[in-house]
Amino acid sequence: AYRGVGSRVFPAPPRAALEMWRNGASQAEINAASADKKISAQAYNILDKIADADAVVTPPKQHHMREGHPELAFAARAGATLASKKTVEGEAERRALLVRHHFDIDTLSASLGTKTRRWTVDDLLDACVLNLVARSCSVGAAGRLPAEPISESTGRDMAIWY
Repeated sequence: AYRGVGSRVFPAPPRAALEMWRNGASQAEINAASADKKISAQAYNILDKIADADAVVTPPKQHHMREGHPELAFAARAGATLASKKTVEGEAERRALLVRHHFDIDTLSASLGTKTRRWTVDDLLDACVLNLVARSCSVGAAGRLPAEPISESTGRDMAIWY
């Protein structure tokens, strides 16, 4: 949808990879068993979170639960791909966009505290833009990739909302 976002959005692992992971397979074993769909270390490292979501997100629940991606959401709202969120410029672009949507990042950050801080500023920015995605979904105004529904073997609609 937006140039440059693809390098920041890694492909979801195929269902076969998730099943192999559930049976204790390593990333190398999963990739060795796959003829064409290798999974990245980044994807492998979140398979536990994918498994958690997979256990609760059923086709009927998808009406109330959506998968979003912060980079797509920021790009859609900015009308262009932003600089990397790990740069000063990228953080500033995201903060400015969120301010336009009435988010006060400094107040939110302060309210979360720093004593047991397990989050970074880019995590907070991502959470805020995903809140905007949720709002858009609730009123039928969110975009989705792909534009048309695609079902996988479980009957789930495979889409990323932004």
